[in-house]
Amino acid sequence: MMSHYTKVPAQLKDVQAIKMACDRLGVDLVPNGIARGWMGNRLKAPYVIKLKGAYDVALEKNADGTFDLVADWSMGTNIEREIGPNGGRLLQMYGASIVHLEAERQGMKVEETVMQDGKLRFRLYQEDEGQYERLRY
Repeated sequence: MMSHYTKVPAQLKDVQAIKMACDRLGVDLVPNGIARGWMGNRLKAPYVIKLKGAYDVALEKNADGTFDLVADWSMGTNIEREIGPNGGRLLQMYGASIVHLEAERQGMKVEETVMQDGKLRFRLYQEDEGQYERLRY
């Protein structure tokens, strides 16, 4: 039953990065899970972000292979608290995880700084004979 469930387009592609984002937020990514919703409604999904509160977030797979976020956003106040409004903190951590994974694939290191306004700043660099060479921000 889809009562109260709403989709937030996210177009998440990399399951490893989704898992890393969940780890950073202290929540679990469960394959082939069932998301909890309003009045005991349940939604089966390829992946579910199990939250500490009463409701969870389902990852719905699109035809192009990406995932969107599906949850009872209006009733599940714990969702906003745990992953941000419309999943904003989850999406931020997903983006950060993509940066880390891509840097690793290219043999680079990442220095991550949380700015005063909550935004993240990254410095990517390569290790050069024990000295770090700054390449880009």
